[in-house]
Amino acid sequence: MILLSTEEMKQRLVRLNNLEHLHAMSRERIVGLEKENKELKQRIKELEDKNNDQHTKLEALSFQFEQIKNKLFGRKPLGITDDYGAYTNAFDEHQLCWAHPQRKLRDMAESREFGDRQKKPTLQTYRQFSQLYHVIQKKIGDNLSPYLKKKFLRVFTTIAASHTRDPVPLAKLKKSLQKNKKKYFTFLDHPDIPIDDNKAERALRHLVIKRKISFGSKTSRGAETTSILTSVILSLKWNDPDNWFKQYLALNA
Repeated sequence: MILLSTEEMKQRLVRLNNLEHLHAMSRERIVGLEKENKELKQRIKELEDKNNDQHTKLEALSFQFEQIKNKLFGRKPLGITDDYGAYTNAFDEHQLCWAHPQRKLRDMAESREFGDRQKKPTLQTYRQFSQLYHVIQKKIGDNLSPYLKKKFLRVFTTIAASHTRDPVPLAKLKKSLQKNKKKYFTFLDHPDIPIDDNKAERALRHLVIKRKISFGSKTSRGAETTSILTSVILSLKWNDPDNWFKQYLALNA
C-alpha cells in the first residue's frame, strides 16, 4: 500500500470535487436535453397531425375534382396502345403494348449497322425482353402472387438498365422503358386485359393492305365512308362472328 503525502491528498480531493461538479453539470444538461427532446417530439406530433389533416383535405378535394371531371367529360376508358406521344393523356389508365418494344429490339438485333461490340448487348436485351414478354403472356389472367409481380418488375428494371456499351437506339429505347415502366405493368391491376394490342392490329391488317393496294381514298367523303363501314362491320363481326352479316343487313333494312 502506498501512502499519499498531504499535498497529494489535497490534489485528489480537489479533483474529486471537480468531478462532482462536472457530474452535477452533466446531470443538469441531461435534464435540459430531455426536456428539449420532449418538446421536439410534441412539436413533431403536432406537425404530423397537421400534415395528416391537410393530406385528408387534399384527398377529399381530389376526389371531388375527379367526380366533377367525370360528370362533365365522362371517364376515359383504359387504353392499350404503343408509346406514341398522342396517347399520353388519352386515358385514365394506360397499358403500353409490349409487342412494340419487342419488335424494335428484334429489328436492332437483326440490324447490320452495329459492330460486334454493340450487337452483343442489343441481342441480349432482345432475348431477355422476349423471354419476360412470353412468360407474362402465359401467366396473364391468372391470379398472380405478390412475389411474381415483384419478380416481373425486378426483371424489367434489370433489362431496362442502361450500359455504356449500348448503341444509341438501344439506349433511347431503354430510357423509354424506364420512363414508362408503370404503364407497362397496368395489367397487374387489371388481370383481364392483354399486354399488347396485337389483336386490334391484326383485325385492321387487311384494311392497311387494302389502303396500300388502292392508294387510299381519293376524297374526304370516301375516307369517311370507309371508316364508317369499317367500324360498323368490325363491331358486328367481333360481337357475333357467325351472324354479323345478317345483323348488318338488318341494320340497313
